[in-house]
Amino acid sequence: MKTPPTLTPTPTRLSSARVADVAHGSKTSARILCAAVLAIAASPAVAGSDAALMNKASSGYDYFHRLGVDMAAHDAAVEACIHEASQTQEPYVAPVIGGLLTQMAFASTRAEKHRKLNEAQFAANLENCMVARGWEVARLDEAEGKAIAALPQPQQAATLAPWVGAAQLHGQVVRRYAPIAAIGWNSELDENHGPWSLSLTAGVHDLSKLVTDAAKPANWRALQIGEAKTVVAPAASAIVVRVMATAPAQTTWTFVRLDEPAPGADLPGLTAFTVARQGKESAGAKTYVISAPPGHWRLQGVGAASFCLGGPSFDVGAGEAIFAGAFDASSPYAPDLDMGPARAELGDAALAARLKPAQWTNGESFPCGVMRPATIYTLEIPNVPFAPGYQAGSRAVPPSP
Repeated sequence: MKTPPTLTPTPTRLSSARVADVAHGSKTSARILCAAVLAIAASPAVAGSDAALMNKASSGYDYFHRLGVDMAAHDAAVEACIHEASQTQEPYVAPVIGGLLTQMAFASTRAEKHRKLNEAQFAANLENCMVARGWEVARLDEAEGKAIAALPQPQQAATLAPWVGAAQLHGQVVRRYAPIAAIGWNSELDENHGPWSLSLTAGVHDLSKLVTDAAKPANWRALQIGEAKTVVAPAASAIVVRVMATAPAQTTWTFVRLDEPAPGADLPGLTAFTVARQGKESAGAKTYVISAPPGHWRLQGVGAASFCLGGPSFDVGAGEAIFAGAFDASSPYAPDLDMGPARAELGDAALAARLKPAQWTNGESFPCGVMRPATIYTLEIPNVPFAPGYQAGSRAVPPSP
């Protein structure tokens, strides 16, 4: 694949930082996240199109379209999504098993595979971001797209300019926003992402200026997860979460409270915890108790996906015990707020008595570098109100032509 000269990708910069060992505490978390632990049935986002995949960009030569925008607004949106997509963790590539000479012999092959996986992950997350923010993916005829991609950058941009906001779409829409539960997932990361989006190559985008190989901030901390029998101090705030699996499934749910960033830091501080449902366990449920500081808590992500582009949140007051819900690994995105089963499992009668359901709100965005996710998107819990001013996902409103 020939990389456009204005793109300037490098092997270590298309996705940003190393895995943060906050919630899992080991390098195994990288393997878990990149193994695509969500098992979701794929369905097309647009009638007659390819099935939308959260960890693979649409195939063919395409560009981003949104009614009424001009090229300046288009480029600004692409730049913003480049920044978000570049904050994802690097895909894990297992080293070759063998002695030093064997590892040295395959080092260049591993580096090339890593570069391709980085590019594929970046392309997928860029598209996820644009679609989540109200843009649609328009695919051109193969011959036309190939011809445009071969033009110098200014001519590519000039060709694209009349199309990005046109009332009469040029090409075919192959993807637009759909709820996360309607999007598929490849069980393996695909290193062959196809041609770069023309929206990326026709602009003046420079990925290298936006990305750093940042370390985990020092003020990221993980909370201890307690079993159902855990006793909580009477005046302490707590979060109770129940997870279950009606079919063999494995996934994780990560909750974060964002704190003030350290001086000079790009990312906020955070307090986090992760609860899991492992596939090796029999079908059933498990209740977790977390002594958690009060504040504004977000469902940061499920499995490999972060909801930094717009996700649900709830508040925990001082001394409150909040039931975040029961999450089913088979359909992991909508919590059941019936507290009865969780209360029955709790070993702390006082905690059970003061437990109350979370008041969820949709539409909270935050920096996509939080927790170094593999994939970025939105999550909207059904029948839950939205935060004021939210304009992504189902609330994305295209500007007037």
